[in-house]
Amino acid sequence: MSSVRLDQKRVGSYVVAVHTLLPGEPAQGSLFHHDSCEEPFARRVTRKLYAALICAREAADLTIRDDELADFTRFAHGGLSANLCEALVKIGGEDGSGFSFDFTWSPDLPVEQSTRRIELAPPQLAALDAGAKDLRARLGRMDMTLLGSVVCLRRELLYGAVRSRSRGTSRTGTTAGRAASG
Repeated sequence: MSSVRLDQKRVGSYVVAVHTLLPGEPAQGSLFHHDSCEEPFARRVTRKLYAALICAREAADLTIRDDELADFTRFAHGGLSANLCEALVKIGGEDGSGFSFDFTWSPDLPVEQSTRRIELAPPQLAALDAGAKDLRARLGRMDMTLLGSVVCLRRELLYGAVRSRSRGTSRTGTTAGRAASG
């Protein structure tokens, strides 16, 4: 998230543009410039978000069409989750007004698929709200164990660093946790 840039299209607008940086070309060009180049992580994440939003809209549309809650779990493989559904409902606000997403890709790294505007109207947001509750009830928190190695531990300073000197000793700590090292 530290490399994501947000801006408004114009002052006072509710339109927010989200920009993700693509890595530049390597200093030394590749000998073979074809499919062996992996798609940048930022692009893969953005494409996954697009796919998940399409799944959300389709699940909501099925719910509206059939006049009963669709099986949202069939869309989980595409990225649909209770968290995404709840976030979309919250974006709609308390009045549940609709909104849309547009994706524009960098011409430096074009995508083959066409990306249409994704519109979510109030009835779809109501279906997503019900779908989120159903997903939580069905999938909820499953017991799991995550095994792995710790690669890096980093302490985040909540309120900034504090430096003090006394009797030739330098101390650094945080204003929040009072942790200090000498």
